[in-house]
Amino acid sequence: MNEVIYLCENMDIEVYYQDTDNIHNKDDKSTQLRYYYHEKYNIELVGIKIDQFHSDFHPGHEKV
Repeated sequence: MNEVIYLCENMDIEVYYQDTDNIHNKDDKSTQLRYYYHEKYNIELVGIKIDQFHSDFHPGHEKV
């Protein structure tokens, strides 16, 4: 989790909420974060495996 937070800080991506397994940021920045995380660590950030992120929001309900 620290790697993700530090990468967000380095890329000036605002993090609105975080806890041990959760991070909230703007959707358009998520794509950028996924790309740079993979470039830096050679690991997919989003997925269903342990240590990967996935959306808690169902498609069509992610915008507030």
